[in-house]
Amino acid sequence: MVGDMDSKNVGKARVMSYEDLQKARMDRAVKEAEKEARKSRNVTSNVEDSGVKPTVKAAEADPM
Repeated sequence: MVGDMDSKNVGKARVMSYEDLQKARMDRAVKEAEKEARKSRNVTSNVEDSGVKPTVKAAEADPM
């Protein structure tokens, strides 16, 4: 139907409203950000577990 706002499957393509597309993009961005955060935590915990002290660049070091 012309005025129907629900998504429909047409063959293998999915017809979506603009609002649905925006929501899907936002959901995907959140999911990717969570994945990166998990990945970052895993790297940090692996360094801490190994007993190796991470080095700090001079620009990042606290001047005090």
